[in-house]
Amino acid sequence: MDSNGVLYPKHIGVAVITAKAKDSTSKQDTCLVTVNQNGINLSKWTVMVYSVADNDLEPYLLDDVEEMKQGYQEGINLILLIDRSPYYSENSSILGENFSDTRLFEIKSNSAKRLAGGAEFPEITINSTYEANMGDVNTLKKFIEFCKNNYPATNYALFIENHGAGIRGKGLDLSIIDSVEEKQKMIGIDYSSDNDALYIGEITDGLEAKDSIDILGFDACVMGNIEVLYQFNPQNNDFNTKYIVASPSDEIGSGWNYKNIFERIKYSTKTSYEADDLYGGNELYYNPVTLSPVDFTKIIIEEYYDTAGKSYQDQSFGVYDMSQIIAVKQNFDKLASLLKNEQTNVELARAYSIKYFNSNVFFNWVYSPLFDLYSLAENIYNSTSFSKEIRDQALVVMNSVDSFVVKSFAGSIYNNFTPDKNGVSVFFTDGNRMYNYKPMWAYQWWYTSLDTQQVIGANNYYGKLFWCKDNATQDNKIIENWFELLDYYYDDPTQNNGGGYNFYGY
Repeated sequence: MDSNGVLYPKHIGVAVITAKAKDSTSKQDTCLVTVNQNGINLSKWTVMVYSVADNDLEPYLLDDVEEMKQGYQEGINLILLIDRSPYYSENSSILGENFSDTRLFEIKSNSAKRLAGGAEFPEITINSTYEANMGDVNTLKKFIEFCKNNYPATNYALFIENHGAGIRGKGLDLSIIDSVEEKQKMIGIDYSSDNDALYIGEITDGLEAKDSIDILGFDACVMGNIEVLYQFNPQNNDFNTKYIVASPSDEIGSGWNYKNIFERIKYSTKTSYEADDLYGGNELYYNPVTLSPVDFTKIIIEEYYDTAGKSYQDQSFGVYDMSQIIAVKQNFDKLASLLKNEQTNVELARAYSIKYFNSNVFFNWVYSPLFDLYSLAENIYNSTSFSKEIRDQALVVMNSVDSFVVKSFAGSIYNNFTPDKNGVSVFFTDGNRMYNYKPMWAYQWWYTSLDTQQVIGANNYYGKLFWCKDNATQDNKIIENWFELLDYYYDDPTQNNGGGYNFYGY
C-alpha cells in the first residue's frame, strides 16, 4: 500500500481483502478482488468440459449441459467444447439451436454463450460449422490451450465425457467382439471421424507438461484403473494431474449430476440441509475463492453417490491422490518381482478378488479383466500359500493403495468392498485361456509399453503405457514390474521369431 492508500498486489490471482474500521466499533468486512494479467480476469478455477457427443450418448451429454446451466453459480469459469451428432438428438433449446458440428461455449447460470476459438482454435468461429475430430489429441490440446490463455485461473479441472474402455486400445481384434456396443466402448469415440478415439498413450503423446491440470475427471466407464491413472502421474514429465476422479466399473448412462455439483460452489458459508452420506454431517457449500482441488473432488464423489450410488448396486467410484501413485507402482512392482514361481497361487488369489466386470461373459476377459488392486494384495497377504516375504510385501502394497485412494464407494454386488481402500482396478488377464486356437494374451497386445503401430502394424493402436514401461528393461529376462510378470506367465516366446505374441519379451 502506498501513501495514498492504494494497494499494489505482488501476485496475480484472486484475493480476499479484509478491512477494519479504525473507530471504536472496529467493524470489519471482506471483499473479493481479482488481480488482472494483461486485462484478463484470473479466476480461482477454470473448468474445461470436453464433451464427445458425436455418438449414441448425445442425448445424455446434452442433458449434462442443461444441468451445468441450472447449477452454475458465480465465481468460476465453465467452458464447454462439444461435438454433436446428426443422428441421436435434435434438441435445439439447450444450446440455442440444433447442430451436428463442434462448438465452444461459456456456461453461465441458465445460459450458454457461443465462443470463437481465437488463435488457439481458429477453425471455430461463432458462425462456423467446423467438424473437429474429438478422438484426436490435437483437438484436446487446442481446447486446453484456449481455456488457459483466455480463461486463466489458479486451478484447472478437465472433465472428459464419453464412453470409456480403460486401457483397451481401438485396435483390439474386432472379430472376437460380437456386439456393436462393445466395439464402441472407447474414451472419446467420435462417430463422424471414422470412430476415432482418444487412447491413453495418445493423450500423453500429444499433451505437454504445460497443459497439466489439478483435477482430471473421467465421466465415462471403467477409467478408475491403475494403468490409466498412472499415465498421468506428476513425475512423468508430460501432461499430469494432482487428482483424478473416475469409476473402476461401468457408470450409469446419465453420468454425473452436474447441477448438484456446481450448485455447491458458491459464495456462501452456509451448510446444506442435505445429509452427507459419505463424509458425515451435512453437505457443505464451497466458496470458489477458497475451493481446494481435494474439496472439489469431494463434491463430485458425494454427488455421484447421491445420484447413482444409492440407487444402483453395480456402481463404484473413486478419488485418487496422484502424489501417492508412485509409491503404489514401486511397491506393486516389487511384489510382482517376487511372484515368478507363484502363478497358480496368484491366480487363486485373483479368483477371490473383487472384480469390476461380468466374468461370466467370455469376451469381458479379453478387453476388461479388471480386478480390485487392494483386494488382490489383501488375498495374497491372507494366504499361507505364499512366503512371509511375499505376504509382507503385499501388506506394503495394501498400505500404499490405502493412501492413494482418497475416497471410494461401491454397491452391494462388490462383496467385501471397504470404502477408501478398495476402488481402483488393475488388469489381470486369464492369458492362457484359449480362443480360436490362440491364448487370450495374443489378443491383448495393446497392453504394452511398446508403440503397437511399429511392432504390430499400421492401424493397431496404441500401447505406450507408462505402467508397463516404468521400472522394467525389455529382454533382460528379469521380472521387474507387473506387466513383465503377466508377459512371463502368458506369452509364448516361440511366436514371432522369439518376440512372443506382443513382440516384447520380458
